[in-house]
Amino acid sequence: MPTTRSTIELARVQLNKLPLPRLREEADRYGIHLTTEDCDRWIDAIIDHLIRNDLSFELSEERSQIAVGEAHSPGSSAAGNTFLSGQAPEILLFDTNSQTSTENKSVSNYHLLLLKQFEQQQKYRQVPDTSSAQQTYKPSSINKIMTQGQVPVLPAAQQTSRPLHVDVNIAQGQVPVLPAAYQMSRPSLMDMDIPQNQTPVPPHSQHTFTSFPNTGDVPRYQKPAFSSTQDSFNRVYETPVADIGQSVKFLTSSISFFGGTEEEDVSLWLDKIETIATSFNLSPMVRLSAATVKLNKVARCWFDLSSGDIYKSWTTFKVAITRRFKRRIVFTVVMQKIESRKWNYSTESFQKYAMDKLLLMQPLGLKDDDIIYLSINGISHLSIKSAAATIRADSVDHFLDEMHHLTTICSDSLKKN
Repeated sequence: MPTTRSTIELARVQLNKLPLPRLREEADRYGIHLTTEDCDRWIDAIIDHLIRNDLSFELSEERSQIAVGEAHSPGSSAAGNTFLSGQAPEILLFDTNSQTSTENKSVSNYHLLLLKQFEQQQKYRQVPDTSSAQQTYKPSSINKIMTQGQVPVLPAAQQTSRPLHVDVNIAQGQVPVLPAAYQMSRPSLMDMDIPQNQTPVPPHSQHTFTSFPNTGDVPRYQKPAFSSTQDSFNRVYETPVADIGQSVKFLTSSISFFGGTEEEDVSLWLDKIETIATSFNLSPMVRLSAATVKLNKVARCWFDLSSGDIYKSWTTFKVAITRRFKRRIVFTVVMQKIESRKWNYSTESFQKYAMDKLLLMQPLGLKDDDIIYLSINGISHLSIKSAAATIRADSVDHFLDEMHHLTTICSDSLKKN
């Protein structure tokens, strides 16, 4: 086992009982040579050698105690030297009565040492608690290295004592564990108001602990100073208002204006708002606020002149604006507008022409094949129209992509014509 303070003290007690010749023999065993005849210097040299080489003392101490008890007999001296070196003796002859008295004496010395340590601990624990709510202690800084397997235990009698600040360097992978009764009396990490983007401190870094006076410097966590209670109170009540404002701003930027003209479809505009709001789980209040912001022209005048009933809810607003701007679709009139819209290839791109024509065809709800046919029918350039007719597209988007490629290649010839 590694050297400890108690084993070193016991070894020093044993060496103090040896005469100078025996001390020289023990020193020769470890390669120590001195010229002085001072026993204390010989003992210090041996103890220093044992500490530096981290030698084991348990077996040698128990046997050397017997040897020290019979230091005046020739046989016991030889046996003691043998056991101190950690080697088994060949023959050991002891007087039974002498051995019994020696063992009792060794055990008695060991018990006296333990009793002295116990009395010191009891002295610390029995200090009367005269502290009041305003009493403070002088702080002391203590640096400790918590080795593996050492768990700080807080005595029950001192759990309510005033703490002192202690900086403890915790080795990697070691976390101090406090008694369950004490853990229940302190706030947990879940109760702390941890600021955003703050990461936990890794186990191997330096932590700040607090220690209790006269209790062996038992460490515990000290709660860090985070944001104040007033800041947390304000943040809780300001967050919903900020969220609503951001949501309205987002939805407003995602939808188009509605002016209430003959070319605009109010149902299509409302469906667009519903689709986006549902996808992002926006509340009806956010939908109503964004819709009223995007009104202009005739629709804005209607909204300003309307009564306050349309402001009550999103459902009430939808019913009112649909009833006011819903247009009856006349198929023949819409078809006339569609057929009259031709592609002017000298002044506009095919994509601009296609978007305008799709807007005219929107109220009819036509299929993709019909939309493609009517789009081709509006091309006046015969070569481009013939090439467009050969395109086999499975959707309107596919057709528009092919036409973009075709018109890009033929752009020079179209400008000359």
